[in-house]
Amino acid sequence: MRWILVGNPENRRVTGFVEALHRAGHEVITVVSWEQLLAKPDALLRLPAEPAMLRIESSGENDRVQRALLALGGGPDRPVRHGELVAPMAAHRGFERALGWIAEALEQRPQWVPLATPAAILGVFDKVDFHRRSRAAGIRVAQSVPATTARQLLTWLDDHGGSVFVKLRVGSSASGLALVRTQPRPRAMTTVRTTPQGRFNSLRVARIDDRTRIEQLLTWLIEEESAHVELAVPKARLDGAFFDCRVLTIAGEPRFTVVRQSSHPITNLHLGGRRGDLSSLRAACPEDVWEAAMADCRQVTRAYGGLHLGIDVLFERGYQGHRILEANAFGDLIPRLTHAGRSVYETEIHEAPRWASHTTATVG
Repeated sequence: MRWILVGNPENRRVTGFVEALHRAGHEVITVVSWEQLLAKPDALLRLPAEPAMLRIESSGENDRVQRALLALGGGPDRPVRHGELVAPMAAHRGFERALGWIAEALEQRPQWVPLATPAAILGVFDKVDFHRRSRAAGIRVAQSVPATTARQLLTWLDDHGGSVFVKLRVGSSASGLALVRTQPRPRAMTTVRTTPQGRFNSLRVARIDDRTRIEQLLTWLIEEESAHVELAVPKARLDGAFFDCRVLTIAGEPRFTVVRQSSHPITNLHLGGRRGDLSSLRAACPEDVWEAAMADCRQVTRAYGGLHLGIDVLFERGYQGHRILEANAFGDLIPRLTHAGRSVYETEIHEAPRWASHTTATVG
């Protein structure tokens, strides 16, 4: 079977998947870089029109690609410093256009089977749209908070109390994230570092206690860049720490679960969180609550339609229930885990032919 990968060749996502393909005995592997595609939108159509599996990988972690996407989406055409947050919505529009070129190639290459369609990838990227569709389907998600200005949101918090997560509508990996409250005093935790040179995505969570500075941050997130705002649901604790889970579904079933723990409610592993013990979680969580969460993961995956999907799941305080936080089309970078003796990428490669046959039969 021929495999085609669209990604950044130097990135560990691509190199790791290619290595897994070689271990599985696949030798016909073509990597089309995002830089190639952005320079020549018909790059995929220059490949042989032979049956193939097509994997679309993240365009992130490459500054040249991010600058090109930014320009393609109508953003400023200027050098972008590493980690700089420049017009994320414009960069997303560029990514959307590039995915459109891949969709056009797939229309002309019906013998190619995408592990996730461009439309499916975009469908989970937009947090506002994802939450709306999930809520309509009866999936338990966090309550959205209507706010079109920073001042409106701060007033809402003054009146209602509690905390809210403010997320870039099309962000990922906690980029452009803020957890905000105003009672009993103003407090924000954020991954956005504001400097005289601009705003940057930081790997260290910062705290802001000044209401004026909080309002300035929210103004950028909500009014300039479009944000998704949701009520922060109190999380259950495991071994005294806050936690949530990344559940990776493959071929429609939850196959891998990573417990992410932290001393504060922002649990992302690259932000200082740590892996927790899954067996301890299973022992603490009532079976019916666990199964309800997994059932929602399956439903989200069915609506998505791709081979694999990373889904972030929160268990409520006291394990009274669960919430689906968001989904990530590129959420399968999970090293050092195995299922039935296979790594994440090896499991995806093993399941792909059967999944593709079922998908093709269903569509047909």
